[in-house]
Amino acid sequence: MGDIEEKVGEVGFGFLSAFLRKTGSSLKSFFVKNKVGFLPEGMDYSAYQKIGQENSFKQLHFLIGDHPTLGIILAGLYISSLDKDSKIKIYRENRQKIYEKYGPLGVSIFNIVITGFIYGFIQWLTTYNLEKNPSKTELVDIYENTLRDWKESTIFVETATPQRIVSEKIYSKMSSDKNVFFVFASGNARKIVRESIEILNKQNLISANGYSFSFGKLNDTLEEGFWIFQKKTIS
Repeated sequence: MGDIEEKVGEVGFGFLSAFLRKTGSSLKSFFVKNKVGFLPEGMDYSAYQKIGQENSFKQLHFLIGDHPTLGIILAGLYISSLDKDSKIKIYRENRQKIYEKYGPLGVSIFNIVITGFIYGFIQWLTTYNLEKNPSKTELVDIYENTLRDWKESTIFVETATPQRIVSEKIYSKMSSDKNVFFVFASGNARKIVRESIEILNKQNLISANGYSFSFGKLNDTLEEGFWIFQKKTIS
């Protein structure tokens, strides 16, 4: 509780406590809401702490330090554990609040987190850090730039997507010379992606464009997977 008191001490802890008692709010909820910018329904301080102890979040914190986006990622990780209808409801209710606090980048991050794709991104960022050993500043720049460009750096493949279209999309991303881009698929769509990559690989189009690729999973059942295409030398 001492850490919370320090956080709110500037506005007068005694006055604030009295105000919260009068309004029926909890001090812990007040802290979470002001740190994150909004408080998802059903999320209290204990949930906030629990998410903060997840390995993925702790790894991201290690990589980028006390980055201002961590609050929204914490909330997003909590929301990603909810059912689909709850996710949509919370997103619609809080999108404007997120935009006002974090801008377009915040909305982009929120989308990435609640869909679960943040786990794939953290895995890639961890591997990049181990292989390239960048400075903290360089790593944060890569983190921010990749998220800012997320819409243009991702391909989401659905089961009905023809294999030819998937191959064309992957080749188009390589032709645009992106440092890194991600391909996400679930269920039967994973087979379409694998076939597309095999064709491009046999044609030597991946290596010839200066890329390498790797596969990761978003859950233990391999139901949802992602492929990371990365320039062999990131500029």
